[in-house]
Amino acid sequence: MTNHKSFNLFTDIKNPELRAYNRLAMAFNIGKDHSTKAMAEYASKIPEHERHEFNAIAARIAEHGREKVKAEIMRTNREVN
Repeated sequence: MTNHKSFNLFTDIKNPELRAYNRLAMAFNIGKDHSTKAMAEYASKIPEHERHEFNAIAARIAEHGREKVKAEIMRTNREVN
């Protein structure tokens, strides 16, 4: 069994879009490297009040592609900081 508690939830990242993007990338990699069960366990650790951002980023990636969404988030994060 995979210890999902050791996977980063990126709680230190203040930008909610960047945090959600990182969480989505982490969930994808967990699913790819371990199992879909481990991925679901990781996703269940995301605070419920923050899951809408996670789902919104997933929908944007499905519509526009990962590279475009990543570039937009990185650009926005640089502008904010």
